[in-house]
Amino acid sequence: MAPAPAAQSYFGLPGSALQLILLILSLGAFSFIMWKRFGLLRLGASDPRFDHLGARLMKLLVVGFGQSRQPRYAVAGTLHILIFAGFLILSIRSITLIGEGSFDRPGITTATRMPPTRTRRISSWV
Repeated sequence: MAPAPAAQSYFGLPGSALQLILLILSLGAFSFIMWKRFGLLRLGASDPRFDHLGARLMKLLVVGFGQSRQPRYAVAGTLHILIFAGFLILSIRSITLIGEGSFDRPGITTATRMPPTRTRRISSWV
């Protein structure tokens, strides 16, 4: 059996020391890049994002979740809407799985907690 990569020696350095050097270099490069990007953001004007909150939320629902702009492109728009709906279904199911694992009640199984509904049958088919 071969030794673990961290236990071997590379360029005369132990594997763990090389990992530490690579970690420090990568964190330094990331910090430098982020410092430059935040510097550019600080030069710009402020953006009032919490004005017209009701109109912004309505636009999010209509354009973001409702995908109102996609039907302009017949085939690509329809396919995009179907793929987006699939990702929404997967996201909602992931959230419910987290909830099932976090809020487990004794004596209640997953099958009794989430009976098969029409939506679940359709989402499993899609």
